[in-house]
Formats: sequence, structure tokens, C-alpha cells
Amino acid sequence: MLITDLLPEVNVENYTSEFKARLLTGVDKHKEDNELKWLKEIVAFSNTQGGTVYVGVNDTSHELEPLSHQEIDRTVQLVYQKIEERIEPSIQIEVKEIPLGKEKPDQYILRIDVKKSKHTPVYVHVNGVPACYIRQFGRAKIASPEQIADLVIQSTRISYDDVFTEQRYQECEFTKFKERFLKANPGKEFNLKFLQSIGFIDSENRLSKGALLFQDSCDSPLTLAKCSCFPTFTKGGDVVTASLSFQGCLFDVIYSVTEFVKNHSTTGYQKTPNSRIDLSSFPQRAVFEGVVNAFAHRNYFISGTEVQVDIFPDRLEITSPGSLLGGKNLEKEKNITSIIPKRRNEVICKVFESVHEMEAKGTGFDKISQDYELAEEAKQPFISCSDDFFTLTLPDMTFHGGVIGDDNPYPDIHLPREVASPYDEKILSCCYIKKRSLTEIASFLNISASSHLRKDILGKLVEEGYLFMKQYGKAFYYMSNKEKLNQIKAIKKD
Repeated sequence: MLITDLLPEVNVENYTSEFKARLLTGVDKHKEDNELKWLKEIVAFSNTQGGTVYVGVNDTSHELEPLSHQEIDRTVQLVYQKIEERIEPSIQIEVKEIPLGKEKPDQYILRIDVKKSKHTPVYVHVNGVPACYIRQFGRAKIASPEQIADLVIQSTRISYDDVFTEQRYQECEFTKFKERFLKANPGKEFNLKFLQSIGFIDSENRLSKGALLFQDSCDSPLTLAKCSCFPTFTKGGDVVTASLSFQGCLFDVIYSVTEFVKNHSTTGYQKTPNSRIDLSSFPQRAVFEGVVNAFAHRNYFISGTEVQVDIFPDRLEITSPGSLLGGKNLEKEKNITSIIPKRRNEVICKVFESVHEMEAKGTGFDKISQDYELAEEAKQPFISCSDDFFTLTLPDMTFHGGVIGDDNPYPDIHLPREVASPYDEKILSCCYIKKRSLTEIASFLNISASSHLRKDILGKLVEEGYLFMKQYGKAFYYMSNKEKLNQIKAIKKD
């Protein structure tokens, strides 16, 4: 009998459901703490969005392994005892037994509902040392320092930018903000009442920390943005064709970053028999929205970091310190319109809103998606997010096939001369993303895996430095020499 037979609405372990056959104590054969295996799930639920632990369910097969009435009593006592002994601050749980019915008397599933704590972070003691867990991808995960800081912020309702300083507001120090506001809002006044309404200043005209980042003479390292342009497809090479850093008033930094991208992008047109098609590497609006979002949602509690903007031949990456607040770990998520990040910096966001450089919550990603709506699948923007950063990737619209990777595994390669055979370029394309065996290469070329292919063609490419070869047992594997191909500019844009 499966858990779905008893509770149809519960079928998988996810952000709010966890299955345990039994709640064990002591240590296992590897001397690992058995209690921690289920206490960390409870802690993770209380730190994240709450959830339910079902006891009496095999976490692999989802088959029921019901408890007897005596086991239920012992388990309930164990739960309350260990929560009191090892978890702090105190949390709220509700425990309920679910009978399997008259056909299976004295058989139960135990349901433990864990409420999200109002006082985060919640810790479980491990050998006397407090450990913090959060819920991600259907499992409990140790929280990073940044995530613990976010839990503190959620509990205290304090963010970096809305803390007031002892520095007093002087209008002459915010001329750039005033100029933008008056231009975007004809007829409105830029006065103390407005500034108080967005948390820029308090009733005593003290500036918030967020306000200081818009000061004309701001020199805070928290506004730092580093921009680089790489001739290769990764940062692994030693060559950087352009690199600039910008720091100061956020308005100026955002303008400088977008200009850097514009100045290091392909722009022009392609002739057709009857007209011409305008070409641009990256839609300007998408770049602007991406840069604004990076500063609006970055974690300013993480010192010694900066917004990074990196241009590669096939893409632009805008990376911001800190995960998306309220989001989750993402890996190349292309449905970016579904991502609505919670605001980490309300004052900063309201400043951008007031000058119409940022609109309603969540619309920034919508605009970026609109700019790419006619692009093929391999050229759709995507977001990657971890515990420590989030990155928006904008594919170069002029690069053939889209971002090199799973959606574009065989980039077009053009050699200045024939090295070994007419198959040279196809072989290097086949081996660009991952190492390939002789059989895989032959299949890609639609020819036989002959000794001629291995010795005369692949061997010559290895000898000339275009391919790397490595032997595993009796099998030979080949990988393109990306650095050499980049040096001769073998991969070109459309």
C-alpha cells in the first residue's frame, strides 16, 4: 500500500513533505547521529515555509510501513523530548495519528506538522554545536552564512537598506536623483514628504543606508561593478580583451555598465536581397533590466563582493551577490517570467521605481523575456541561482546556434586550412563540449570507426594540437583544444 492510497494529495517528497519509516535514536553503523536525520528535517521546515513529516512511510518506495499504537505513543514522546532537548529557539508542531482503517486495526501513520517559525534561524544541536538547516529540493540542507543572515533579517524584519544612519539629508548631495525624478514625474515635487514615504529619510531627516548609495559623491564599495570581456567561452583562459570597474552613485554605475556592454557588443546589419536586418548582440532594454535587477536584489550584507558583468562570444552573464530572496536553487531556468523574487532592498527598489527605472514587482524578467520572445530555444535567456549568487544569462543574438552547451553542443567551426581531411571541422565541433570516443565520432560523421580515422585523421589533429587524446583501457577519447580554436578565432558569430 502506497502513501497515495491513503492520502491521494501526498505523493512525493517536496518542499513541504518528508517521509520517514521510523524515527531512530542513537547512532548507525557508520556512527552517524540517527536523531539528526529527522530532527534536521523538522528544523529545515521551521526555517523555510513549514511542512509535514510522515512517519511510517518508506522514503524510497513510498510504501506504508505502519506503526502500532504502542509505537505511536513512543514516537510522539520521542519527538517532543528531542525537540525540547536539541532544538532552539522553541518551535510549534502538531502531531496527529492517521489510522489505516477498520481493515487494518492498530496500524497508523504519524503526521507531524511543523509551522514556519517567527523567530529564525532555528538550530539543532549537534555534539553541542548549533547547526542550521533549510529546505531545498525536497531535502534538508545545511544553511550557508548568507542564508542564515537572511533568516535573521526575516525574523527581525530589518534589511540592509532601511536602517537609518546619523547622516542628515542635504538636497545638494542628491542632484542626480532629483534630476531623474523631476524628469520622470512632471508636475510632482521632490520634497521631504516624498523621501520619507519611500524610506529614504526618517522624520529627523536621517538618511537610510540605501539612500547613501544614491548620493552624488557616493564611493561605497557596495556599488562596485566589475565588467570584463573574454575572447573565450569560459574564464579559464589568461586573456581578457577588456576590463573596467565602476563604483559610485548607483545611477552612474548602472549607466556605465550598460554602456560597457553596448560598446563591446556586435551591432550592425545584414543585407538581404530586398532589405536589411538590424543586428545587435543583446537587446538594450534586457541589459538595462538585468543590471538594475542585479543591484536592486543583491545582498548588501555580503561585503567584499560586487556585481559582475561578463561578456563571452556567445552570451552575457550578469551576476549578483546573494541568492534570490524567497527563491530557490535554479539551474538554467528559462521560464524566467515565473520567477518573482521577493524584495530584499525595499528602499533601493522604491528609488528605482520613482524614476521609472524599475516597475511593478516581477516585471523586469517579463520585459527581458519579451525581448527574446522571437528567438529560438537555444537563444532564450535563463537564470541560475545558488545559495551565494544569482546569474542572469542573455544569449548573444548574433551568435550561431545560441549559448554553447546542451542546447547547442556542436558549434560551427571554421579552420583557416585543411589539417587532415574534409572532416576536420566536424570532428572539432563534435568534440567541443565533451570528450568523444572513436565510435561516437565515427557515428557523428556517418562513417566507419576505422584505423584510418583513428591514425590518419584524428592522429593528425592531435599531432597539430587541435585535439587532445586520452586512452581509457582500450578505448580512445578525444577533446577539442578550445584554447587553440579561440586563438585562431575558429568559432564565429552569424
